[in-house]
Amino acid sequence: SSGMKHVTVLLVLFCSVTAAQGNSHRQPSDYDQRVSDLERRNAETPGDPKVLEALAGSYAMGARYSDAIRVTRELSTLLPGNLTYRLRLVNLYAWSGDVDRAIEEVRSLGDRGGPDAIELECRLLTWKRSAPGAAACYARLRQVAAPGSAQQLNAELGLARNLVWSGQAGPAIRAYREYTTSSPGDSTAVLEFARLLCYQSRYLEAERVVSTLLQSEPGNAIALSLKAEI
Repeated sequence: SSGMKHVTVLLVLFCSVTAAQGNSHRQPSDYDQRVSDLERRNAETPGDPKVLEALAGSYAMGARYSDAIRVTRELSTLLPGNLTYRLRLVNLYAWSGDVDRAIEEVRSLGDRGGPDAIELECRLLTWKRSAPGAAACYARLRQVAAPGSAQQLNAELGLARNLVWSGQAGPAIRAYREYTTSSPGDSTAVLEFARLLCYQSRYLEAERVVSTLLQSEPGNAIALSLKAEI
C-alpha cells in the first residue's frame, strides 16, 4: 500500500530512539525562528500538508512531542488513506516515553498495517520488556512474513530471544535451532543458542553447535572460550 513503502524508514527511526530524543541538542542555530515561521505559515494557510509535515518534524526535532503528535494527528485526519502518518504517530509516542500509547496506536491499524506494522509492535513490546507479549507478537509475524525474507528471519530470532526472557526454555531451544539452521552465519545467535543449551545441561548439543561454528570461524575467541568451558 502507499504507506507501507515508508515503514522500513520508520522502523529504523524507532531503533534510533535515543538519537532521536537527543536531536534537541543538535538544533540549528535558527531553530526557534524556523518554528515561528512555520507556525505563522500554518496559521495563514491551515491544512497545508507540506507546512504541517515540516512543522511536525520541527517539533519532533526540538523534543516537543505533544505538539508533534497533535500536528501529525491532524495530518493523519487530512490524509486518512496514508498510513505513513499513523505509523509516525507510533514513533512519536514511543519517543515521548508513552510506549503503551504507541502500542495501542499500532494495534489500531489492524490488518491494514501488514507485517511491517506487526514488526513495529514486536519491537515496542521488546523495548517495554514485555517478553511474553513480544514472543507472541514475533510468532504472529513469522506466520505472515514472506518465506525466507529478512523479516521472517528477524521474527524467528526475536521469538527465540523473547522466549528465553520469558522463561520458556524448551520453545526457545526449538526457535533458536530453527533460526540458526536458516542463518548459520549469525555467530552471535549461534553462541546465544549454545549458552542456552549449556544452561539446560544439554552439553553434547552445545558442543556440536560451537564446533560447527568454529569450522567456519576458527579464530572466534568467544566460541573457543565457550567450548573450553563445556
